[in-house]
Amino acid sequence: MAKCAKCNNKVGPGLTRCLDSSCGASLVRPGVFTELFGWVVAIVSSIPIAVAVKTVNQGYYNPLIFAGAVFGIGLVFVVLERSKSRLAEACVIEEGAPEADTTAEPAAS
Repeated sequence: MAKCAKCNNKVGPGLTRCLDSSCGASLVRPGVFTELFGWVVAIVSSIPIAVAVKTVNQGYYNPLIFAGAVFGIGLVFVVLERSKSRLAEACVIEEGAPEADTTAEPAAS
C-alpha cells in the first residue's frame, strides 16, 4: 500500500497529486521530465551521427561535432537529473502488508 509522505494519506497507483484537499503534494519524482528530455535529445542526436558517418569520409566534420555536442548535452541532462532525484526526499512511502507474528506459541488443542 502506498501512502503520501507528507500527510500519510493512502494514494493509488498512477496518481501525480495527493487526493487530500489540504495536502495536494506532488507525488512525482523531481527531475523526471528533464531526465526524459535528456534521453530524447541523446536519441535524436543519432540523426546527425548518421549524417556524420557519410560526411567524415569527405573531410567534412561539422555534423560529427554537432552530433557529439548534442549527444553530450543529452547525457548531461540524464546524469544531473538522476542524481537530483536520488537525493530528493521520497514522495510516496511504500508499505507492505503487516507480517504475521511468528513468535507466538501455537494454540494447544
